[in-house]
Amino acid sequence: MPTLRPRCTGVTLIELLIVVSIIAVLATIATPTLGNLRQAGASRSARSALAVAINQARISAATHRKTVVLCPSADQSSCDRSTRWQDGWLVFFDDNRDNQHDGDETVIAASQAQARG
Repeated sequence: MPTLRPRCTGVTLIELLIVVSIIAVLATIATPTLGNLRQAGASRSARSALAVAINQARISAATHRKTVVLCPSADQSSCDRSTRWQDGWLVFFDDNRDNQHDGDETVIAASQAQARG
């Protein structure tokens, strides 16, 4: 009676190279898509943060019955003349209504530059 020897199966080098090639192609295709998703998430986060600042300014103005200013600000201590909101912003009570933050005016909120996607 012949003894049955278990048959060892494995993968050949060709099969392994094909699988690695397929993985490399899929990774190449997926990389730009992941970058776009990250950029979209950062953009959504920045819009959300600005919306929160707008609501915070509105609520503070109504609650305290004072003039509140929301302005772009790169240094979070003074208003910029630019419209670069991505550099950050400043929300403060404008007691003298000059649309500029003076040292004695209360800062409600300040935001630093938003992360680039």
